[in-house]
Amino acid sequence: MNPLDCTARFASVVKLTRADQARPAVGATLRKYRRAAGMTQVAMAKHLKVGQAQISKIERGESSLRVDQLFRWAVAVGQPPSTMLSEAEWAGWTLTDEQATEADL
Repeated sequence: MNPLDCTARFASVVKLTRADQARPAVGATLRKYRRAAGMTQVAMAKHLKVGQAQISKIERGESSLRVDQLFRWAVAVGQPPSTMLSEAEWAGWTLTDEQATEADL
């Protein structure tokens, strides 16, 4: 594959990753790492100094978290924030070329 073809494809997908599409991927990834660390939503809520309902909304992709909260989450689960975001980033970029062409850019 021509590297330029790959770059063009990647660029078209990046444009499609708006906040409303990224939140569910980030939330699911954060949930996965929280569970793997053996933490409940209540425990994570205490660590982030928010309510349990807020953790639930973040994990369902209905709410965003601040950067400082992301770092607190990372400390709680023992993973670098970049690892979690990288995993979420690729999980959210699964549109086909046809979907990318039809999407509202």
